[in-house]
Amino acid sequence: MTQIQHFCTYPQSEIISQADVLLLSWEIMDHFDIHIVISQIKRMMKMSGIDDLVASKLLTTASELSWNMIKYAKGGKLSCYGRLDAKKSAIILTANDQGQGIADLALALKDQYSTGNTLGLGLPSVKRMMDYFEIKTSTKGTFVFALLWLDALVDTLKQNAKVVEQLALTPIPKVRLGL
Repeated sequence: MTQIQHFCTYPQSEIISQADVLLLSWEIMDHFDIHIVISQIKRMMKMSGIDDLVASKLLTTASELSWNMIKYAKGGKLSCYGRLDAKKSAIILTANDQGQGIADLALALKDQYSTGNTLGLGLPSVKRMMDYFEIKTSTKGTFVFALLWLDALVDTLKQNAKVVEQLALTPIPKVRLGL
């Protein structure tokens, strides 16, 4: 397993197993970063032959978690892992920030609750879409773990082992347009 810097106080080893493979990781600081994340995940899903419904769930989750890190923590780190074993496989997204934390987590997970003048559907939607969702928060940061089981992904990734390698090596220019 590739080690990544863990921003908040929760040890990654509690959730990410030794069998999980870090596929992609991004520092999220502004909306340009989110466009890069979405583009790379979309390409990875297409190159892996993942169906549109699964890809949509992952893209929506990545977008929601990234926007939350920008709005509430001034940025953070989003990572995408693959979990492969003989019978099941999964894509895992983790979001990790050093913000002030979520004051009332139970309330934040309810539909239509927002402290940021939004519709308040982000975290509750992510929780519904993903097969497993865990969030830990404190005054030192927030860590989100979201897993989506993909039974067909094991064979696809084994057959296309170079997909992730190609994607990781393909640069996507980061244009700031004078901002």
